[in-house]
Amino acid sequence: MGKINNYSVETVNPGDRVLCSDASTGETKNVTAQSISDLATSASVYRAYLTQSGGTAPVATVLPGNTLTGTWAYTTTGTFVFTSTGSFVDVKIAIMTSLPQSATTRIVFNGNDDDDLTILTYATTTLTNGLMTDQYIEIFTHAV
Repeated sequence: MGKINNYSVETVNPGDRVLCSDASTGETKNVTAQSISDLATSASVYRAYLTQSGGTAPVATVLPGNTLTGTWAYTTTGTFVFTSTGSFVDVKIAIMTSLPQSATTRIVFNGNDDDDLTILTYATTTLTNGLMTDQYIEIFTHAV
């Protein structure tokens, strides 16, 4: 194989093949450009810090590099909805958070439908506002 600089730069097509090394065996093999694209787009992530008070939607300080976007809304006391149109269709969802989890505070996540996730914030057994102050949340989805 010649030096990489000796080859022309071309536009990649989905069926084009790319050489790679299998990490577990060290074997050199080829894969399609489409398979690389599918792998890259099969997962999405949303990372932000949330602050909420009173009867308002959480304010999100969104971190760079997100591939999942959406908006936060206030529904009723202690109930907040993250809407991301079509993002929760045929995916597995993982949520990581620094929201308080204790005997007196509970955070519950519900998948409503293909577009929404709901956060319920409780103090003891009562839905309560104002429990989120600069709290980290990460929502990760991966195609099934």
